[in-house]
Amino acid sequence: MRKRTAILLAIVLFLLVCVIGTYCAFGMYYTTHFLKNTSINGIDVSGLTAVEAEELIAAEAEDYRLVVTGRDEEQETILGADFDYGFVANGEAETLLGEQNAFAWILSCFSEGQSYSVDTAVTYDTEKLTAAVMAFSMMQTDQMAAPEDAYVTLLEDGTYGIVAETEGTQLDTKKVVAAVETAVEAGKKSLNLEMAECYVTADVTSEDESLLETVSLYNQYASMYINLDFPSNFISTTIY
Repeated sequence: MRKRTAILLAIVLFLLVCVIGTYCAFGMYYTTHFLKNTSINGIDVSGLTAVEAEELIAAEAEDYRLVVTGRDEEQETILGADFDYGFVANGEAETLLGEQNAFAWILSCFSEGQSYSVDTAVTYDTEKLTAAVMAFSMMQTDQMAAPEDAYVTLLEDGTYGIVAETEGTQLDTKKVVAAVETAVEAGKKSLNLEMAECYVTADVTSEDESLLETVSLYNQYASMYINLDFPSNFISTTIY
């Protein structure tokens, strides 16, 4: 009986050592590799070393493209190859790897994991990027319509109202180039020019205070009546 107990205890201890050994082995592995379900800027780096992760990010950079959307859903696409876009390793992957808890590897298998967003170091030809942006169809002068200011108008019912401003499609070229450069440096894949406030706006809008005051004043005069009382023997004469 004691012999059987000793054998069972030996087996349990052996299995326990195996489990602990395996757990520690994986823990040591993940001191140099990213845990499961780990991504950097949307790129899955699970099980990769810092160097391998940077190589993968660099490979992704080779296929980089930025989709620029203007008003009326007009789109332009810039390819990284058009302006010599590339990734420069700056040690961010190594830093992230050092911050993870390697011995919590088993938890990463059953969780959503970690999704890191970092400012990656990139290199590109500024002049080529500017040239690519300036070549956009929406950036051509003949494709732009200037905004029109809001103004006061006489309505059919005899009162005055405001005709709202029109947005137009005129872009501020300097703002567009700056917005594209910012997006490229951040590694973004899309850019909305309206959200980036790259369009030229009307100087006078329908919310303009002076315009509202003018309409109010005009409507006061439009609603005025003047009663003239003439004597009964008044003779109307028409002068030509």
